[in-house]
Amino acid sequence: MLAGPNGDHAFTCVIGAVNSPAAFIITNKCKIPEIALRWIDYFYSEEGIKLYLLGIEGQTYEMGDDGIPFFVDDIMKNPDGLSFQQAYGRYCPQAGGSNPTILTEKYYVSGEGLPKSREASNNLKNDMISFDDVWEKFVYSSTEAEVMSSLEVDISNYYNEQRALFVSGDLDVTDNATWEAYCAEYENLGLEDYLTMYDIGYKRFANN
Repeated sequence: MLAGPNGDHAFTCVIGAVNSPAAFIITNKCKIPEIALRWIDYFYSEEGIKLYLLGIEGQTYEMGDDGIPFFVDDIMKNPDGLSFQQAYGRYCPQAGGSNPTILTEKYYVSGEGLPKSREASNNLKNDMISFDDVWEKFVYSSTEAEVMSSLEVDISNYYNEQRALFVSGDLDVTDNATWEAYCAEYENLGLEDYLTMYDIGYKRFANN
């Protein structure tokens, strides 16, 4: 963990328990929505979570003597040179994330659940912020989401471009005029409107 100039350090990249709201949507084109709902509801059951995250026992994974599942060599050391995500994704829709299911420690042994990932995260436990301080993703109306999306694209692109210039030294972060010009551009990109939308989402979250 990198430490600041005063020795302070904290791991803040922590997501809420509900990582992917609206991961499954039924449109008005669905002729039998009750069947679609039963199908997706299955992936929140113990059996469905296991199938969604692990695939088929004996084909994609095996159960270890310690009761912890592990992926077979075809997934972890694919003979065709496929990466883990590529081999895993042939059987499990979980590859890539944002899924309508529950990631449980018992069955989530891919991505962040892999041994190396768990070891790395365990090393950060003492630096992690309290989960009580983590917000869930805010929910917006379709109109609000459209405004947010439009503003976020411009703001994010500008932030990423300028950050690269500051890191490379093409822009001097210690120069007051440069820094003030950098900050002022956010106002031109609609930062105030973006924060207003964000505040609407926060108040809706806080009141629920």
